[in-house]
Amino acid sequence: MVKAKKGIGYIMKKQKIQLTVILILLIATAAAYAGVKYYNNNHTEEEETASYTITQDDASSVKELSLTNDNGELSFTKEGDVWYENSDKTVSIDAGALENIIEEAVSVTSEDVIENVEDMSQYGLDNPEITVTYTTENGNITLEIGDYNSAVSKYYVCVKGENMVYTMDSTARDSFTKSLDDLKTVETETLDSESTEADGESFETDGE
Repeated sequence: MVKAKKGIGYIMKKQKIQLTVILILLIATAAAYAGVKYYNNNHTEEEETASYTITQDDASSVKELSLTNDNGELSFTKEGDVWYENSDKTVSIDAGALENIIEEAVSVTSEDVIENVEDMSQYGLDNPEITVTYTTENGNITLEIGDYNSAVSKYYVCVKGENMVYTMDSTARDSFTKSLDDLKTVETETLDSESTEADGESFETDGE
């Protein structure tokens, strides 16, 4: 009987050790799973929220704007509430259309950044296709837009004088490709007058 008791005690002790080992393994597995889940959640969140600020200013503080693109060079000045094209102040400017460009220029962000760039020519920024300069009380900011990267379907962009290169999608870039004709106020009265005159001439012809 004594031997039997020792056998049962040994078995119970062995089972207890096995249960303890299993419990430790379960705790370790749960901790590892929680750690991996935490990392993945935070890593995904960082990827989703990654954003770099290129410009950040108040659009209403902009009093001057210069634009250079394939259509030539344009420069505008705001006097009171009215915008003028500096080379010809008789041209009526659509303030809404011009201010849309300004709003795009003063609030530019990017999902990509290349730091400490020494050779801007490899991004087409030594001779940019488009430049946009706006002036606030704090000074001038010039955006330069260069080559197109077909791999990511974006354009390279930088702030003049800095060694950081970012990317910009084509929608944002297209905002800065406007010509003077795109920014002129449509003379509705003139169009209505021309239409009336044309109708009158047509009526006289029919009467004859």
